[in-house]
Order: sequence, then structure tokens, then C-alpha cells
Amino acid sequence: MNIVKNRKFKRILALVLATVMLVLTLGSCGSSSEVVISFGGVEITSNMYLYWMSRYKAMFLYMYLGAQTDYPAFWEMEMAEGVTAGTYLGAVAAQNIISNAICVKLYDDYGLKLSNDEIKTVETQIDSLISAAGSKSALNSALSAYGVNVDMLKEIYLMEAKISGLQEYLYGDNGIDAPTDEELDTYYEENYYRVKHLLIRTDVRIEKDENGEAIVDESTGSYKTVELTDEEIEQQQALAADLKVQIAAGANFDTLCYDYSEDTAMQYFTDGYYITGSSTFLPTEIVTAVPNMAIGEVKTFETDYGIHYVKRYELIDKAYNVEPYATSMFTNYASTVASLKMQEMIAQYADLVVLNEELIAAYPLANCTPNFSY
Repeated sequence: MNIVKNRKFKRILALVLATVMLVLTLGSCGSSSEVVISFGGVEITSNMYLYWMSRYKAMFLYMYLGAQTDYPAFWEMEMAEGVTAGTYLGAVAAQNIISNAICVKLYDDYGLKLSNDEIKTVETQIDSLISAAGSKSALNSALSAYGVNVDMLKEIYLMEAKISGLQEYLYGDNGIDAPTDEELDTYYEENYYRVKHLLIRTDVRIEKDENGEAIVDESTGSYKTVELTDEEIEQQQALAADLKVQIAAGANFDTLCYDYSEDTAMQYFTDGYYITGSSTFLPTEIVTAVPNMAIGEVKTFETDYGIHYVKRYELIDKAYNVEPYATSMFTNYASTVASLKMQEMIAQYADLVVLNEELIAAYPLANCTPNFSY
């Protein structure tokens, strides 16, 4: 599930911060079957809760560290003042598990049923895991680290199939509440900014062949580069200073980008870049500054790469449907908007969920074994 932001998240975070957490072994955690979360007739037991926490822990490790190894020190790092990564991300995971319970209940309320093929897919998945483990008992042994056994895992997979089914039923291409053109436009206009980027590098230069074409390093797929000499750095700085004068005098920014920018991607994205607050293809300080820039404004940034001139432009109508942007800067765009709609829908039910707050505090994310396999 995607993260749901609402006041219950703050409640859980405050609870975790205020409670002295019980340090339990995973084996003892897995032996319990008390209900942690309930919504209507849907119950999330402590076994299910621990399993999902183990999955989220693995996801967070991969997301933040790119690792499939647990690093205890990471969970002790501060993500906000006085709040560790373990506490913050544990609260996020708990909120998402609450969302799972809500979605399963809504799936049933809409009268939806898993098809025979969907059930068979889960059964086949379980059979494959048993085969890979060597036996059902061997798989049970492996799953015990995450608080579940084979039968519980099957039940969880069926619940996840319902969650996916609900999202498709409501917000899929033919969903009863799929994002409208107006909603797609609104999200685009409220979250995206168009800029062009003139970069003068002061760290390296791209190697070129005898025809003036950039040389690609076949082992990495990136352009080959050579560090600049002190003299070359001075020349680049002088060029950047001259360009700044030209920009201030009203020179055509598009032309300057075409003639001088060493951001090689600009040759493909001739209309500029479409960025959001989470974009990573420009330095963070640029991404952070762009939303506060006026249309037509040019700002100067200096980074370890060089000197950057960035100009903000008006958005082009429905750029999320235009190539090459649709498949590069707007990947899964409609799905993103649908996911946000689903989050808003789930939030309406959050106050109706019954929580066993003592058990939530007893299963800290940092103590779980990350589950990369099941």
C-alpha cells in the first residue's frame, strides 16, 4: 500500500515515541495470534502485522540504503529532530498496515470476489515457495523469522490480491472512480515545474572522438570524462561569467542552452525538464529552489559539477501525454494520481479502525528481520 497521511499517523508516531518498547525476539512475536488491527470483520493478527513489518523493513532498507542487509545503526539515525528512522518509518509501516485492513474490508463491501484464476495464482505462488524450500516444513521454518507459517502466508497473499483488486476496480483504466482528465491536469499543474538548464562544468569534460562525438564507456554506459586542468577550469569560469552577462542583457536563453549547455540530456528534452519536489536528475538545491522561482526567472547555482543557470518556463499543456516526457518524466503518471485518490478515500475510514496500541508499540520495526524473500 502507499503511505496514507492523516492524523492517525501522528497518533501512532506519538504512541511509539511515548511508549517504552518491549524488546521481543522474533520467535516469540510469531507465536502470538492476538488482534492488532480490526476494521469491521477484518482482523490483522500479530502474526500478519509482524510479517508486513518485516516486508516494509526490507523495502525501507532497499529504498534508503540500496541494501539487502540490515544495518542497525540506520534505525538509530535521526530522520527528524528527536525522531529516529526506526520510530518514524515504523509509524509509516503501521499506518500502511492499517490501510491494508481498510482495503480488504472495502473489497468485501463492494461485493467483489477473487476469481478462480486469482486464487490459483496465489496457490501456485505458495507451491513454488514450498518447492524452492524443499518441503512445507522447511518453508514454515524459514517463515517463522517473519512471524508466519505457510497457511498464514497464503491468507496474506489472498488479502493482498484483494487490495490490488480494489485499486483496479476503483481506479484502474476502467475503474468506477478512475482519474478524470481534470484530475490529471490539476495534479500536473499543482506539482510540476518546467525548467531549462544551462550547465558549464568545472569538474570534468566529456571525451570526444575525431568526429566531435561524445565517447561512451561501454562498461558503464556513461560518457567518458577527463578531469579539467586548473587552466581549463579558469576558462570555464570565464565562459560562465560571460554567459551571465548575456543572460542579464536579455539574450535568448534557449539559444544559449543549445550552444553552450553541457547537460547532455538537454539535446533530447528540447522543451526542458519537468520536475517535482522529488526529482533527482538535477542537483537537490536546484530542485528545492524551482518552486519559488517566477515564470521567466533565471537563477544561478554553483555545485561540485559546475555553474548552473536555470530558467523556469510555463507548463506545456498535458505534457504528461507527450513523448519523450510521458515515458521518462511522467512514468506511471495516471497510476500515481489514482494512488493519491485511493489514499484520500482510505483516510475517510481511519478513525473507525480499532487498534491494539500496546501490541503496536511491542513490535518495533528495528527489531524485525527484514523480509526480502516472501
